[in-house]
Amino acid sequence: MEADRHYRAGVEFMQSESWDQAADEFRAALAADPDMVLAHYNLGQCRMAQKRYVEAVAAYRNTKDAFTRMGHLSPSRIARRASGTARTRSGDCA
Repeated sequence: MEADRHYRAGVEFMQSESWDQAADEFRAALAADPDMVLAHYNLGQCRMAQKRYVEAVAAYRNTKDAFTRMGHLSPSRIARRASGTARTRSGDCA
């Protein structure tokens, strides 16, 4: 899945503190899957590391909104999302 690929690349960039590149990858992941909660959250983490607080707050609000929308998804879509994030969660540095 394209969103997962960008998410994993973003995590790798975060681990090397390449914040702009990480943010680009998380935005690409979100373009492919706007409800990817961890991509929103990690985008916020990148912006916090860069002291770009207004953008960080916006990303954290989007995290909450995406998480809230998950409550309105079908059980099969929630399971698909959960399995996608479970594969990448061990590499998550946030």
